[in-house]
Amino acid sequence: MFKRNEYIDYLKGIASIGIIAIHTAFWSGQSYTPEWFWNLTLLLDVPFFFYLSGWGGQYSKKSIEKMLRSLGKIWIKWIYFISLVSLFCILSYKLPWRFQGVTDFRDLINNFFFNVSIPGFCVVGGSIWYLPHYFVVIFINTIIMCWIAQQENEKKLKKIYMLILGIVFLWICYGKYFFGLDMQYFLFYSFFWMLGLNGGGKTTKFREFFLAIAVAVIGTVFWSYLQNLPLHDLQSAKFPPTMKYGCASMLVIIVVKYLEKYKNTYNKFLVHIGKNAIYYYFGQGIGSSLCYIWADKIQLHNWFIKWVIIFGINVLTTVCVAEFLSISYKMIEKRINGVIKLIVKGKVNLK
Repeated sequence: MFKRNEYIDYLKGIASIGIIAIHTAFWSGQSYTPEWFWNLTLLLDVPFFFYLSGWGGQYSKKSIEKMLRSLGKIWIKWIYFISLVSLFCILSYKLPWRFQGVTDFRDLINNFFFNVSIPGFCVVGGSIWYLPHYFVVIFINTIIMCWIAQQENEKKLKKIYMLILGIVFLWICYGKYFFGLDMQYFLFYSFFWMLGLNGGGKTTKFREFFLAIAVAVIGTVFWSYLQNLPLHDLQSAKFPPTMKYGCASMLVIIVVKYLEKYKNTYNKFLVHIGKNAIYYYFGQGIGSSLCYIWADKIQLHNWFIKWVIIFGINVLTTVCVAEFLSISYKMIEKRINGVIKLIVKGKVNLK
């Protein structure tokens, strides 16, 4: 029986707050914050989430059935969330502020499959690109890991597979295509998922930690030069993901792996957020959208103070939305499971 690593939940909580910071800077913040500040927030971004997902995979046995069940639950939660948002948009026509949502049932079905078109909450569509990539990375790599787990040299094969991912990604960064397929996103995020699964980025001594940070910094500078990008510009290196974005993302990973041995107790609220990260991911789409719409109403000359205030509002809104989603979904799920159990036991007559 694998024991859950609370440190990972704690880091997921921090990463969730980091996503709120990113979308506060890039959506509502672009009109008043400096460009270097937006890009600074990207140090704690999507690669870190994939790394944590892979790291958490060390504490559970790989199973295709379990993986499909897990992805299915996430998808159902997304459908529940988008249905509530669509309903709210319809009801908003009775409110002072109207939020434009789905246009018809066909549009709603498209939203269920991540073709998001909810102009009233623009950040929901602007941030959901992550989830389809997550589904593909987890689906394909879990199948590969299940096969590798049946081999005698399992640990060696995992490292070889991760090396192959890195080499092929480097190839397509310049060649763009590999055997006719555009695989850049899959390879990049698969590498970080596998890095977490293999416990990569760990340093035990301060000297090792310092050298690892130095390599990541030098790599960021080097690949920035090759891409002809300003050093602070991570956004241009993110879509599509490049070696510069990868090296910069390694900085946080190296730090949190080094600090792991020093942490014994963790902030319970951040752990709670980490355990409910999917609800907070959905919730920040609402909070960030509202901040984007109403940011201009806060008139301050100091851009940083203004950003901190809007960020605080975004966090508070996200917490409210996420907790509502979590509580309401679990209540509905509990009732449905109760009915199913009664049906299985033959205590409910469906006629």
